[in-house]
Amino acid sequence: MKSVHTSQIRFSSPGPPRPRRGFVQTRLQNFGLSMIVMGISFLLYYMGLFGGVEGPLEPAKIGDTLGSLGVSNYHILGICLLFMVISLTWNNVYNTFQGIRHRNDTSRQPGTISKGPVSHFLWVMWLVFSAMVGYLAWLS
Repeated sequence: MKSVHTSQIRFSSPGPPRPRRGFVQTRLQNFGLSMIVMGISFLLYYMGLFGGVEGPLEPAKIGDTLGSLGVSNYHILGICLLFMVISLTWNNVYNTFQGIRHRNDTSRQPGTISKGPVSHFLWVMWLVFSAMVGYLAWLS
């Protein structure tokens, strides 16, 4: 019987254990993702999103369009705060529904989801956006 080292097993995925990715494969994957992000950034730059080039996504044009629709700084602040609250509470809501769903099922215990680094990044990001928009709304 062939033994498998525990560092080669992915516990979260179903099925037989798979070996870990090698150095070259990991580097190629990271390089590919970097190229995709760079391509998207170039596209957004040439469409004017960052303000260096005139284009349809120029910040002044976006602001004029939102202003003509009646959107104010306080609307944007409310949206940022709403997304922050959603990112803070989504796993609590999910765990509650899972507990209710499996309340009568005694054969298995429902697994709870804890917040990971991505969840913490999202709520902190929305908090920072809310602070920036709140400051700009306070200035105007």
